[in-house]
Amino acid sequence: MRAARILAAILCAAALRAAEKPKTPPLPPELQSIYELALAAPAEFASDALLRLAASPAISSRALKQRLIEQAFQLGSRAHEPYQRVSSGAGDTRPGLMAAALQLKLDALSLQSRAVAAMASVDPKTAVRLLSSITRPSLEPSQCEEPLAPMVGEYYTAVGAVAHRAFRDPAERTQFLSGVISGIVSAGEVFSAADMLTSIVAAPPEATILYGTFAAKVASLPPDPRGFEAHAMRIEQSLKAMLVSASQLGIPSDALVASVNEYLARQKGPGCGDRKPKSDPFWQSETAKRVFQRGRALWFRPEGTLVTDAQRATPEWARQLTDYLSTLDNWSAGDERSEADYFHERAFAYEVVLRFAPAGPMRDRVLRAYLGFLTQSNMQQQSPVEWYWHPHAVLDRSTDRESRGQLEAAFRESGNAVLMLEAALEGLGTPAGGPNFSLL
Repeated sequence: MRAARILAAILCAAALRAAEKPKTPPLPPELQSIYELALAAPAEFASDALLRLAASPAISSRALKQRLIEQAFQLGSRAHEPYQRVSSGAGDTRPGLMAAALQLKLDALSLQSRAVAAMASVDPKTAVRLLSSITRPSLEPSQCEEPLAPMVGEYYTAVGAVAHRAFRDPAERTQFLSGVISGIVSAGEVFSAADMLTSIVAAPPEATILYGTFAAKVASLPPDPRGFEAHAMRIEQSLKAMLVSASQLGIPSDALVASVNEYLARQKGPGCGDRKPKSDPFWQSETAKRVFQRGRALWFRPEGTLVTDAQRATPEWARQLTDYLSTLDNWSAGDERSEADYFHERAFAYEVVLRFAPAGPMRDRVLRAYLGFLTQSNMQQQSPVEWYWHPHAVLDRSTDRESRGQLEAAFRESGNAVLMLEAALEGLGTPAGGPNFSLL
């Protein structure tokens, strides 16, 4: 009985505290439907959408912003891709396309880092807690045969935002940043960390400690041939900027210069030489080559001149396009090296037609076929960011109001949660990849 009374007292006290705690205001009606649609989408798109909602001018409540950002942070951890990667190879390959798709910052590390940076402007203490719960990826040196190299710039943007907003005491901020810098393990972090430090460190005592910690860390990094090759220009620019900053602050830079030179010599020494990344270009099968040539014939005459607008308005060109769409309908994944290659090649084939086909019934037919192909593809589950890159790029390239409006309407009517969500978010004015939260 005594235990029951104690439990009842605890529950009563908890209920009273909950009643006293101010309730988070509801979303404005015009955003509620977007919120519900976001929760029906895969995690990376839901997380991105909630960050875009939190940045909307229609939301002024800090409590509501905080709720959305925290929810976005949790969803971000479930994204399919762990972190951004870049390619130093050709863009007409699957790794090249993946690198382009990851620039949308829909990977787990970027989404969670974006949430932290956003939270730093709303509730700095919560931002510190969120940042500390991010699992930094284990980034091994990238070998020459690897087509993609890691890049984690959004993480260091979040670190800079937290350092600026949450740590007023210089000693505490220095300790916080020293701990972060000590975790650098890859070339993809070197320039991001250097840029972050030079942008926020303004006092000689702090710079002396942090630049020294950074110098010691980079000097100890092992060779990372592909990672360094992918980021070489940005690394050298960032390290040069740090040396200039040290000089302007009047702090001793001999050790920093020596460490930078040691790091650059170690990374440039082995190099990759003739060892190229393993990546095969698209359009290599006989079927793909035929599709490519027939598509090219829609836009170029045999002598190499572009087909004119007048020629594309003729019945003959319409018949040629109808035959081409039949070719695409008869194309199957089994004709290609992989399902991913087939998906990208066929998506590109539709997109070229959409880009140049005159407005009217034929373009409407192509758009329906394209969206039908997208929504039925297994790539949406296998690699969501790669899949999404295609409709996002098509919408991004549509600069005139009529074609963009047609695309948005088609997205809304597609029955696909991601496409419907993208159309709904268009009116918010915050692009995919998220808003740029100011550190000031």
